Amino acid sequence: MTKKLLTVTVLGVIAIAAACFPPPNYGTTYNTPPTQSTQVVSNTGGGVQYLYVPATDIPVSSIQQVIVQSVDGRTFTLGPGEVQSVASGRMALGIPPGVTQGQVTIVANGVTYPAIPFYIAQPVTTLVTTTVVSPQCYDISGTWTGNISESDPNAVATAVLQLGADCQSVSGFIHWEGPRIGSVDSTITGRWDASSMTLIARDAQLFNVQPVPGGGFCATDQYRLNLSSDGHTFTGLNIVTERSCAGQSSVYLQR
Repeated sequence: MTKKLLTVTVLGVIAIAAACFPPPNYGTTYNTPPTQSTQVVSNTGGGVQYLYVPATDIPVSSIQQVIVQSVDGRTFTLGPGEVQSVASGRMALGIPPGVTQGQVTIVANGVTYPAIPFYIAQPVTTLVTTTVVSPQCYDISGTWTGNISESDPNAVATAVLQLGADCQSVSGFIHWEGPRIGSVDSTITGRWDASSMTLIARDAQLFNVQPVPGGGFCATDQYRLNLSSDGHTFTGLNIVTERSCAGQSSVYLQR
């Protein structure tokens, strides 16, 4: 297939958009800037925001402290109790809202690891502040696995959802990996309606983008999902409107 390249600027970072594999899924391909070894992206929420930091080679139980330095000169030091282990080799760091760019330094077993740069691509102000929710709310927080695309039937998606105390605001991330296409992470934001058991969400930002040669990914404009009556399965649609990937795919996630 013919590959189209388009150079655009996002938050001062040069990004390359490439054609994706049909049928559609994810969208714009973001290559890691030369000055950054890893991009860490978060969503904001109430009195806290979360950074989802790759920690594949660092056991969370061995972490002594995490130092977050923002570009405006602020420094935040987190102890072991403020680091959460989440799916797909990630850990979630809760930091104050308003931090948009900087670097994370991890100290574990007396070893200081190289700093991980991050930026917060699209801050949202109505997301998770806590995951303590009334049982009547049908709390959907947790890890869900399955697939969100028909582009690669053998792909595996891992979604980590966090539901706000208002029983409506949803944040989290999705790790998607397919042998034919590559892998990508996305932060997501959305709304949960407990009365209809429906989740409507979208990709806020793609990161850790690793397509196979000649491919790319498209950001999902809408995940339209319904929760089963037993609370264990989400099914629905993954809808993309970007021209290079426009269409929809079936979604199946369970916990």
